Amino acid sequence: MLCPTHFLGDSIAVGVLTEVGPVDVVLEPRSYEDGYAALAPDATTVRRGDVVIQVGALVDLVRSKELLGR
Repeated sequence: MLCPTHFLGDSIAVGVLTEVGPVDVVLEPRSYEDGYAALAPDATTVRRGDVVIQVGALVDLVRSKELLGR
């Protein structure tokens, strides 16, 4: 189930309601000059069956929100 898309500050994300709870999928990581490349070194790889996703580090999430004034 998709929740509304957010356009808060410079953030563009889609909220997805999963079996384990809500997840924000960041479509464009703003406030990071190098985009995803800046976030990749601290990200964690999560595998569920054939699905592999990169989950950003909490410290990067907090920094992003601070840079966006939230």
